[in-house]
Amino acid sequence: MQTHHRPPPLRFSERASTAASSRAAPRVTVIVMTREQPQGLAGVLQQLRQLPDQPRLIVLDNASCHAAAVAQVARLHGADLVRCEHHLGTSAFNQVVARVTTPHVAFCDASTWWSDGALKRACDILDEFPHIGAINGRVLVGSNEDEHDCCTRMQHSTLDNAGLPGPALLSFMSNAVVIRTRAFRHAGGYEPQAFCGAEDALIGLSLAALGWRMVYVQDVTLHQLSCTRAKAPPSPIFILRNRLWVAWLRLPWRDAWRETRAVLSDAWQAGQLWPVLWRSLQPFSWLLLNRRAVPDLVAEMHRTASSSAATSDPARAPSRPLPKQSPGRPTNNMPSC
Repeated sequence: MQTHHRPPPLRFSERASTAASSRAAPRVTVIVMTREQPQGLAGVLQQLRQLPDQPRLIVLDNASCHAAAVAQVARLHGADLVRCEHHLGTSAFNQVVARVTTPHVAFCDASTWWSDGALKRACDILDEFPHIGAINGRVLVGSNEDEHDCCTRMQHSTLDNAGLPGPALLSFMSNAVVIRTRAFRHAGGYEPQAFCGAEDALIGLSLAALGWRMVYVQDVTLHQLSCTRAKAPPSPIFILRNRLWVAWLRLPWRDAWRETRAVLSDAWQAGQLWPVLWRSLQPFSWLLLNRRAVPDLVAEMHRTASSSAATSDPARAPSRPLPKQSPGRPTNNMPSC
């Protein structure tokens, strides 16, 4: 049986940012995660420091081997520094957000940065719509500013968006999101066991089950370096494993079984069936103890989103209309992840 240890604590810099202390308290903190990318980090911080919003900047060093270089870059650009002694994946955000004092946080990495006015627009929306927990921005890639493929899919979301300022979502991109600090903590943050690869789907379902809405807002923009310079994508094995975990941890059994068959079929076609099964079933007791099926309405949202993603397949039936969801206050009917 695999043993799961609590991740080691993060090391916060003892030096407070002089830039942050010399201005009025901002509404948003930007957390820039980096790993082995000090050069890209310098360019990102330079762009963020020029924003008129003047957000608080925190560099999250996710166990870089070039820790001294990352620390120097953070210091030169007036950013606070948090260092992970071990690579924690996306869950490294958790302990940083736990100590954030602003009502909103924005995530990016050493290949993405927010545009002028984007953070103000996102904060204005979050202040106006108290039931919205997260806003995914529009990602423009490379010097040509091509729209990211994920943004095109989010723009055409078929989920009901009544009472929302944009298309409704059930997940988001971890390096392109502005999220309400209270909502992130309410959902328990990113699951450490998921590490990276489809981990956003898990926290998305947790947020939705708690009553938080997620939206795509096209005029909240950020930029991303071209794929040749951006970080490598996560392993397909981890993505497929996490898709299984999302199904087993959050979906009703009927939907979980349907998703399991789809994932195993994808794993078989990729020649990764046995590695995916082995990695998925190792923490079996943890999966059983942490299973929290989402309410029927959220499960219906997941089915609608899944059907919409498969509309290019003529063998799949068109998605059913989603029942209306009233934009009420978040509830506490589901424990955190």
